[in-house]
Amino acid sequence: MSIWKYRENAVMSIERVKPHFTETPHSSPLKLGFLLSGRFLQNIDDRIKA
Repeated sequence: MSIWKYRENAVMSIERVKPHFTETPHSSPLKLGFLLSGRFLQNIDDRIKA
């Protein structure tokens, strides 16, 4: 499976669960994990395109 397909799946799953996070005022570890993984994938994208 290519990095692009993996990234697509990750973004889709993040979009799917994001509404659950925005309802909770406190920042959960899970939310933090998703934010970090999103940032990590963005960094990979930037490196590939550079």
